Amino acid sequence: MLKRIGCFILVILLALNFIPLSGSISSFGPDAAYAADKTAKEILNSMTLEEKVGQMFMATPDAVKSTGSSITKLTTAMKKKMAYYNLGGIIMFDRHIKNPSQITTFNKALTKASKNYSGLPLLIAVDEEGGRITRIAHNSKFDVPKFKSMLSIGKTGKTSKAKNVGKTIGTYLAEYGFTTDFAPVADCFTNPDNTVIGDRSFGSDPDLVKKMVAAEIEGLHAAGIMAVIKHYPGHGNTKDDTHAGTVKLTKSWAKLKALELKPFVYNLENTDMIMASH
Repeated sequence: MLKRIGCFILVILLALNFIPLSGSISSFGPDAAYAADKTAKEILNSMTLEEKVGQMFMATPDAVKSTGSSITKLTTAMKKKMAYYNLGGIIMFDRHIKNPSQITTFNKALTKASKNYSGLPLLIAVDEEGGRITRIAHNSKFDVPKFKSMLSIGKTGKTSKAKNVGKTIGTYLAEYGFTTDFAPVADCFTNPDNTVIGDRSFGSDPDLVKKMVAAEIEGLHAAGIMAVIKHYPGHGNTKDDTHAGTVKLTKSWAKLKALELKPFVYNLENTDMIMASH
């Protein structure tokens, strides 16, 4: 079975001892966090190795169906494959999202299917950063608030504005049945030749970026959406794009800690996951 898992697209995430559980993230306090951790361990102890491996994979709907066409609704074939692999997550791109009714129905059906085979809520993720990287806001069929860029938010210096971004985006994502947003961007934009990050970043100052990222995470959590900070270990000082190949960043560990890593380290206890590279 493990060989057959290779048909899925793997999104590399560094999960912070996380198992998706029911309930609002915003309601978590010390006692609730302890109970969730205990429950997560109990769930893990009850799972086979293959079930654990399946839960680590996040696939596009197309990959689940093993077809080149764009999938916009749950099919019987998809349900069978999701159950066979004990799939832990789905990531949606533009091609999977047509309009509010379609994506809401699709996400609800996916969630119901996953609970039938694993008893766990499915992670349903999307890249909805605000600015130029969105799957919902740039779709003319959706009437949702739009943001110019995170760089423009960072220039205000007001963390309340970053929190509003997270809460606003998180609110409509939750309404459409998503659980996870691949945001916020925790990169520091320090290389003017960088084209892959640019205005997706809150700025070049790591102390500003780390606070803006924390505020956006708080907003996402207030809406019940999980946050994924990216692109570890920092993509704002690179010239090339990791979507296309290998990228090198030749800095000492001390320099990385003083800049690129700061927003990530600062938000380790705030975020739900970390995305490595792209």
